[in-house]
Amino acid sequence: MSSRPAYSDEELREQWAFLDALVDRQAAALRTAPLEPEEPAPLPGALHQAAPVTPASTALLGELEALRGRVRRLEEERRELLERLNVAEARSAAAQRAAAVQRHETAASRIWRRLRG
Repeated sequence: MSSRPAYSDEELREQWAFLDALVDRQAAALRTAPLEPEEPAPLPGALHQAAPVTPASTALLGELEALRGRVRRLEEERRELLERLNVAEARSAAAQRAAAVQRHETAASRIWRRLRG
């Protein structure tokens, strides 16, 4: 396991809710953004002129790549949090089942003692 601190179930649920809200906001922003007109397709055989590389376009490309990296890290963290939440829920369910079995065994033991005694 990693050197990250263990999160409580509540913390994992809060992080999950935050990521869901973030995705919802980004999806809403994409849905409401105005559509950009498409460029006409180049004529067959015509040379395609590339846009000149400017410092601004280079900076935008760098920022875009940084954002893509952050999205990848968030997706990885989301997957990890989901796995940890599933493990925590499975452990909780197993502990609850074990406690229920113990209660039933204790009750059955008391009944047998009463019947014998």
